[in-house]
Amino acid sequence: GNRTIDRSITYRMPNALANRMQHYELIADFDSWRDWAVKNRVHPLVLGYLSFDNSKFYETDTGSEQVAFATPRSWMFVSDILNIMGDVKDLSVLFNQISGCVGNGVALSFIAWSKKHSDLPEVKDIFCGKKSKYPATMDALYALVMSMIVFVENHEKSSEVTVSELENMAIYATRFPMDYQACLYSNLCQTNSVKKKLMKISLFREWVKRQNIAGLVDSSAR
Repeated sequence: GNRTIDRSITYRMPNALANRMQHYELIADFDSWRDWAVKNRVHPLVLGYLSFDNSKFYETDTGSEQVAFATPRSWMFVSDILNIMGDVKDLSVLFNQISGCVGNGVALSFIAWSKKHSDLPEVKDIFCGKKSKYPATMDALYALVMSMIVFVENHEKSSEVTVSELENMAIYATRFPMDYQACLYSNLCQTNSVKKKLMKISLFREWVKRQNIAGLVDSSAR
């Protein structure tokens, strides 16, 4: 339940009752949530924006009059809206729906960020080996990395991503800075079936050796 300090219609539990229970305080941790979100089809724009500015992940001080504010729950509402609406080029048309979930200020910031990244390359083109442009900014590149991770997770669950598609991805990713490559591969390697396929790709094996990642090759062979 909510704490009494959360101003959410809660009452102090009598000491005798409280003493009959165990009490833990849960913390909204973005890194843990992101690991979960990648595997649960959270919209790439939501993942990209919160990775760019995770201070908007969970608002603890919203003021007594604001009923819509950013929490892990309300960002899932935004993700569901975007997934249902499909390919919307200008999210301004969804302002009322998004602001109804996370509040006006955060919605404006999210939409403004999304507009800057509306020209990202099609992720499926990267995996098909088609010539794709490179993002102009580092935060746009991060949004693309998140989209690539989500693409692999979604396809591995449905029709399975192929070694050939992953190789096309690895070729494109050679242009990424090392920390962005690490983000991409470390997330993908959390799925054992994907990791085994990656180990069949020479570009990935060379990257592992350059990074001197202990145990990755051995664990993939088991």
